[in-house]
Amino acid sequence: MDTGSHRWNSFVHSRHTILHHIDRRFAEWGTQDRAIYAAALDEMCEAAEGRGARLNGTRCTVRSCSSLKKASFLSTDVTTPATVDYDEPFAELLAKTAMHRTWGDAYGHLMVATGRADLMFDPILNIWDAAPLLTIMREAGGVFCDTEGNETIQSGNGISCSHDLLPKVLEVFSKKK
Repeated sequence: MDTGSHRWNSFVHSRHTILHHIDRRFAEWGTQDRAIYAAALDEMCEAAEGRGARLNGTRCTVRSCSSLKKASFLSTDVTTPATVDYDEPFAELLAKTAMHRTWGDAYGHLMVATGRADLMFDPILNIWDAAPLLTIMREAGGVFCDTEGNETIQSGNGISCSHDLLPKVLEVFSKKK
């Protein structure tokens, strides 16, 4: 393969080079591959449109969860939501979900895509952080969207979860004042 025929973008998150987002476009094949690599764990979650999502080469899917009270909820931290006026919906999600952990940035979304968590919320999300998430979540059978339900990487926030859980999550965010 001609190495000039594709473009790699790698974004490193955290000062210890723990997470990389990889965007690989093969123009001649008409495909777009997306990946999140957690170097410290040597875990690669990758997806390509129409070809499914894989964790270290093995097919992965979101967990089927339709109830907030049974859901595991992840976020980057517990203080940031209040800084961007998401304190009330965040508190409601904390109260309504079975458990909460702080697995930040791309790793939280990887946890949802691989069925190890049910919900990830990023109240502040840069486009380069969100870039692989639409494809990975779709191919894993889930959804990545903003707090209004728009499947986009450009809104500045993001939610990953199953299609069954999404209406309940969006209902919480619809109450935001």
